Amino acid sequence: MQEWEYRTVHLSDLARGTDEIDLLNDAGEVGWELVGITNKNVAYMRRELAPTAPPTRSSPPKTTTGTK
Repeated sequence: MQEWEYRTVHLSDLARGTDEIDLLNDAGEVGWELVGITNKNVAYMRRELAPTAPPTRSSPPKTTTGTK
């Protein structure tokens, strides 16, 4: 099953002269995928978490929070 982490970027809060497209492209280069942009200039992004090894019989399963 895929697990994702999420990030929001408030595009209106970027420093003057910052190109939003460059920022989104840079995020894409490290695995972030743009999900959508709201009418209030908030970009929602996600990236897949690295798969973890299946638990062994001698160790309990790992738990994660804040992912879907």
